[in-house]
Amino acid sequence: MLIFFIIFLGLSFGSCASLLSYRLPLGENVLITRSKCPNCKNSLRLKNLFPVFSWAIQKGKCSFCNNKIHFRYPLIEITTALSFLGIFLIYGININAAILSMVAFLLIIACITDFEHYIVPDSIHIALAITGILWAWQNNYTIYNYLISPAIAICFGLIIKYGYIFIRNKDGLGTGDIKFFAIVAIFIGIENFPIFLLISGILGTIHGLVWQRITKSKIFPFIPAL
Repeated sequence: MLIFFIIFLGLSFGSCASLLSYRLPLGENVLITRSKCPNCKNSLRLKNLFPVFSWAIQKGKCSFCNNKIHFRYPLIEITTALSFLGIFLIYGININAAILSMVAFLLIIACITDFEHYIVPDSIHIALAITGILWAWQNNYTIYNYLISPAIAICFGLIIKYGYIFIRNKDGLGTGDIKFFAIVAIFIGIENFPIFLLISGILGTIHGLVWQRITKSKIFPFIPAL
């Protein structure tokens, strides 16, 4: 029974993630404005808002205009639910699991906005930083993890960014990536940062080659690899 509750909770947060990842980059209100069909702009009813199930029952179409609903919505909801379930199976029900679930929720939003708009809203960076501080506090990390590790990570990111500009005369690392470096350093510490960079560099190279081949774009979202 508890597993079904975790899945339901994950689907609900996934629905919220799909909304935030759509509205935040566009600067739309995320609290007051009701959810609408992006095609016909009709406000959705309660029966249209059940994560995954409404999409499945409506056969992936809007109940007002009959246009197709993008598969991003159920995909984000299912991904979030699976993330929550995986965290629960590993950590059980405790504070660490709650913090990591929030991290997963925020990272999914960050990945989607970077995929779709090549940006990660500052509000997501701030929320991730707060969860990082909560994680460090909960696990009795020292001031080294709170301040020194992220500061070193930022310096390292700036060196990569401006070094690449100096050598190649073009930007090789975005400001959002450098902010993310600092957040990662809070969680893992600067001593594990080289391993993080190695793995994310390999993933980023593979992801970048595939992304550029599919989209024909000269730039690609790096946050998903990070």
